[in-house]
Amino acid sequence: MQSRKGALSALCDELDEFGISVCHFDKNHSHDNAALVALEALRDFDTWECLVFCARDIITDQITAIDSPETDEADK
Repeated sequence: MQSRKGALSALCDELDEFGISVCHFDKNHSHDNAALVALEALRDFDTWECLVFCARDIITDQITAIDSPETDEADK
């Protein structure tokens, strides 16, 4: 459970930083702002890859929990 919480916290931090770059680009489609978005995305590609796949696994677990027979019985 702790590793999931840590991964989600790290994902939130990374998304906040990336979101700031994207917002700057959205407000001003300059070459400099596009470069900042690209640099932020490439800053630590291994971290992004790990976080994306971790988030995918957490989402898959949540979907599985929603689809479980116990959840179906509770919905009736």
